[in-house]
Amino acid sequence: MDDRVFPAALTILAFLVIVALMWLGWRRRTRAQAGISSPLEVPQSTSQPIGQWRDVHYVSTSRTGDALDRIVVPPLGFRGRAEVTVLREGPVVQIAGERPFFIPAGDIEATIDGTVTIDRVVENGGLTIIRWLLPADEVATDRVSVETSLRVVDANAREQLKTALHSLQLTPAPTTEESS
Repeated sequence: MDDRVFPAALTILAFLVIVALMWLGWRRRTRAQAGISSPLEVPQSTSQPIGQWRDVHYVSTSRTGDALDRIVVPPLGFRGRAEVTVLREGPVVQIAGERPFFIPAGDIEATIDGTVTIDRVVENGGLTIIRWLLPADEVATDRVSVETSLRVVDANAREQLKTALHSLQLTPAPTTEESS
C-alpha cells in the first residue's frame, strides 16, 4: 500500500465528519427555531420608493441582544448580496436566491450602527442594523425581536439608507453610544 493512501483517507474521513456535524448542527438550530415565524411577504404598494440600494450585503438576522443566535427561518438563514428598497410602509429586503421579505415600518424598534455580528467584523459603524419584530402566526404566537444586519460598503449610500430607515420610525433611533 502506498504511504500516501492512509493520510489521504484519514483527511477525507475527517472532512466528511466535519460536514456531517455542520449539517446536524444546522438541523438542530432549525428544529429549535420551529416556533419562530417567517417574515412577511412584500405587500402591494402604491407609494413611490423612498430609496433603493442595490449593492448591499445581507449579513444575518439574529435575536436582539444575542448576535451569535442566527435566525435560520427562510429567507433569513443565509447571507448574500441583497437589494433593499425602502417604501413608506417599510423596507423590502431581497437576498439573492431567496424570496423578498418585508419589515413593516410599525414593527421597526430601532435602526442602529454596528461593528460586529455573527460572522462579520467591520469598521466602526460599518453595519446598519434594523431592530424589528417578527410577526406572530398560527405557529409562532409570540413576536420575536430580531436584528437584521446589512453592510453597505459605500459610506454615502450607507448614510442615505440610514436616513431613509430613520424616516420610517415614529420615535428617534438611539445613537451608537446609547445602544452600546
